Amino acid sequence: MVKDSRKLIVIFGPTSSGKTDLSLRLAKYTYGKYHIESEMVSADSRQLYKGMDVGTSKVSEDVRRKHPHHMIDIFLPTQEYSSQEFAHEASKIIADIWARGKMPMLVGGTGTYVMGLVGDRYLAASKTDRLPYDTLMLVPYFEREWLYRKVERTVEKMFQDGLYEEIKGLVRQYGAVPKQVANTHGYREFVEYAARGNKDIAQLTRADLAKIKSKIKADTKKYAMHQAGWFGKMEGYEVVKDFEQAKRLVDEFMDNGRSNKRSSFKG
Repeated sequence: MVKDSRKLIVIFGPTSSGKTDLSLRLAKYTYGKYHIESEMVSADSRQLYKGMDVGTSKVSEDVRRKHPHHMIDIFLPTQEYSSQEFAHEASKIIADIWARGKMPMLVGGTGTYVMGLVGDRYLAASKTDRLPYDTLMLVPYFEREWLYRKVERTVEKMFQDGLYEEIKGLVRQYGAVPKQVANTHGYREFVEYAARGNKDIAQLTRADLAKIKSKIKADTKKYAMHQAGWFGKMEGYEVVKDFEQAKRLVDEFMDNGRSNKRSSFKG
């Protein structure tokens, strides 16, 4: 590790804002320039659950073979997991990544998960800075209308990739809709629609699916804005408008440690 310091890159932001792409590009960049391999720690409260793949936009198995991802596919969707449990487990994983001489990247949009781990440093109300390592928090820049269009495309792709088949498979596997499926946007809309119309979730028509798709798009946009609301509680993060800027910020961080700059989001 550069200057023998424990460093953590955090990539945070709303759904569909480009967090995963940025993390993978930075992993390639830091390996090429600093010869440090990166491992990702997912801070997504739904990617924890097995079988919920398409609807949570998990990275592919091929990507995971190239870049190890932690905190994915840990639990059954009938189980529960708290932000406190996440912070405890993620801290151990990050320490292990450092111990093996690699770079941890915390990537996700679940604010309680991210802040539960690094909140002392980034919550605006905090007066302390207790984390025993350097952190750099990067937020992909977005404008609302751009993000809304990206959400539309993402939801379309989920349906093309088999989102409906995935939820039917989960119902067959567990004999009912698992709790975490019913509580997750992108899946919840199927459950609520079927319940309102007293329909079998496994027998929905093309017209039914079109209505559900429209509702998922609307709900996901609202959820993205809810995630963006975290920026009003935070300070100290860096808004990344392009990859050249991301590389400059990482170079400064790797060479000198965490910047004292206080950024705010103007998306």
